[in-house]
Amino acid sequence: MYGGGSSDLLSIMNSLSYDQKCDPCIKHALRVLISVADDDYHTFFKLHFDCPKMGKSLMNFLVPSIRFLALQKICKAYRPNVSLKFVLSELGFSVDEKEGLELGVEWIRSCGGVVSEDNEKLLTKESVISKSDEGGKKNSLI
Repeated sequence: MYGGGSSDLLSIMNSLSYDQKCDPCIKHALRVLISVADDDYHTFFKLHFDCPKMGKSLMNFLVPSIRFLALQKICKAYRPNVSLKFVLSELGFSVDEKEGLELGVEWIRSCGGVVSEDNEKLLTKESVISKSDEGGKKNSLI
């Protein structure tokens, strides 16, 4: 019986049979679980992009917190600046569409990220990352 904790979820995943673990949806869910447990935002967003069936709807609940933690890590790891398109791609924004770029830049700025005047670089040294109000949209149907 699932009680709501990550150890309960891990216990359920470990109790799956070999045949169940071979199901593409369950394989994907196990990889998502590992990426979240390892704070591996790069893998998480790759899995989010290539999600079977309706799994993306469930993963969408995790996106705001994974995205925020990823932005914090990127700003610590890349100094003094980093390509904005690279950052947006790592954060799961569509960099091939103008709308995706604009949405991503707006979100980064709402978190305290400083973007160069030509919108080519995230100025990580000048950025002070804090929770965005943009992600405050209600994720629950209740």
